[in-house]
Amino acid sequence: MYIHQIPQRKRLESCRQLEYTRSYTHSNLTFYRDESLPHFIAALLCVSGFHHVIALPVTDSSVLQPRSNIGDTKNNPIRAEVEIRGEDALSYDVDCWAMLCNGKPAVMQKVSQRTADKNRQVKFGSAAKKQPFANRAKYGIQASPATSAWADHQPWKSAEEFTFASTADGGKNAILVGVTDNSQEEQKHPLHTLYHANQTRAYNETSKSSVRSWFEITRPYCKAYNAKDMKVCSASTKVIGNWEFDVAEYAHIYNHLKKKFEYVGR
Repeated sequence: MYIHQIPQRKRLESCRQLEYTRSYTHSNLTFYRDESLPHFIAALLCVSGFHHVIALPVTDSSVLQPRSNIGDTKNNPIRAEVEIRGEDALSYDVDCWAMLCNGKPAVMQKVSQRTADKNRQVKFGSAAKKQPFANRAKYGIQASPATSAWADHQPWKSAEEFTFASTADGGKNAILVGVTDNSQEEQKHPLHTLYHANQTRAYNETSKSSVRSWFEITRPYCKAYNAKDMKVCSASTKVIGNWEFDVAEYAHIYNHLKKKFEYVGR
């Protein structure tokens, strides 16, 4: 039985609002029954000095469903922070921009390694496997930004993709931005730690089980996203990090119909 107290000043108002019910009286207590439900689910006791709403047990379990376990549904994901190690800040900056300005999801569902590999391929995925930023001229992609001392002047040739290939929303239409190999390698560790520490499981495509497969990375470092500051999405606004370029100016998506990488930045 679940009991919820209501303030006395709202007691009579609550009783009057039950216009859709039929009432009857027994032993000076007024009961209200919702005729639209298949069972007598709840009784509202409206009597001086007694201010509770009492929900009575029902035999039909389909009427009342328990809250899902954490990680089992999109509405109740595992929430965890990631550790920023250094150059992976660039990769996560791409992710934050993709969520804030491109509508990519913040809540994701982990998938199997087999599906993650497909999400990186050309036929069903993001085409990150083509290594487009290591072959910019071949794929008609704009010139790379200048290297920076922050990244030891390493080239921006590795494709950061968001939504992650390891999630159900990864693959086709993933945002791609060129980052350093170090950025990618350093990002792998905190993601692996997040999955392991929170016992995150891949969605089971055979049994259709979603147990502990949904997660959300809380991003305290992503100030604009947390504040929902849409001004940074404006074409006239540059947001430049320590790497000395705006990731939004180098974002691409693979167009499967045209079979080419297309610019989707500012």
